[in-house]
Amino acid sequence: MVERLTGINRNTIGKIYTDSNYIPSGKTIKKIMKALRQLDPNLKTEDFFDI
Repeated sequence: MVERLTGINRNTIGKIYTDSNYIPSGKTIKKIMKALRQLDPNLKTEDFFDI
């Protein structure tokens, strides 16, 4: 479902979830946050990514 909402490849989503050293691109982070904010508009990028 996340792949469909964000347009991000399943492998990339898996890597974000499993590899704590992986740093996604800004564009990828933006897409993920846009999808997550549909659930809760108050979510912050810093809650999910160390940027």
